[in-house]
Amino acid sequence: MNAVFSNICPSFLEYFILTTLIKPLSIIYSLGKRDKSCLILIENEKKGTLEKDLFELGEFEVSAVTTYDDQKIELTKTLIVGKPEVEITYFDKFFKANSLNEYSLDLWNKWNEQVENVYVDVEVKRDNQKIDEFRTKSVDIPALMTERVNDYFDAREQYPGKLTFEMVVNFWNTYQMEQKTFQAELLPEEEYEKLPLTGAAIGKPLSLPTVLLWVFVPLIMIGLIGYLIWYFKKNKGRKKKNEF
Repeated sequence: MNAVFSNICPSFLEYFILTTLIKPLSIIYSLGKRDKSCLILIENEKKGTLEKDLFELGEFEVSAVTTYDDQKIELTKTLIVGKPEVEITYFDKFFKANSLNEYSLDLWNKWNEQVENVYVDVEVKRDNQKIDEFRTKSVDIPALMTERVNDYFDAREQYPGKLTFEMVVNFWNTYQMEQKTFQAELLPEEEYEKLPLTGAAIGKPLSLPTVLLWVFVPLIMIGLIGYLIWYFKKNKGRKKKNEF
């Protein structure tokens, strides 16, 4: 995104400041006082505005191009809109009590650059009392992508009941997101085993290959049965003709 400002006495441009305001996002420039022709501009500071809606979260390069006497001066600055953010978009809803459970957790990188060393600190609570805590493994998440973390939750000493998982996402060894809470339930083995083996039933989202498999396998079976019925009817008709 380029912001072009013309005829602003560029020889004495002292600084170029980028600030993020609530509304709108403003690019502000200020001029030096060593040239009388620029004093009127100093008394009435000029602003060029860019609406926030033009940008997503992330880092952008902004250029201010000044033209005078057929010459140009360009100043380039990095514009940062918002702050890096990684959001937990999914966590399992059901686990087996008194067992070691595999869990899935989805992390969505909302930033337009790769975010590295992303991990989640988790506190497990029952009736507002902390009963366990653990840290997920670390992953790197490409820009604007979702990464799935698969690991294990040790519930071998936990009886059935509802649990609260309080999660805090960390990344770059410096950033920490606000806490997010997920509810899950530990089920007795017999109840857990009765859950249909589908992602929807146990809280796991269905993958695209699984959905396609469910759609195309029945269609293929129907087509195959239809073909066999047609084939046998056709051969039966030929057999009757041959008998005559």
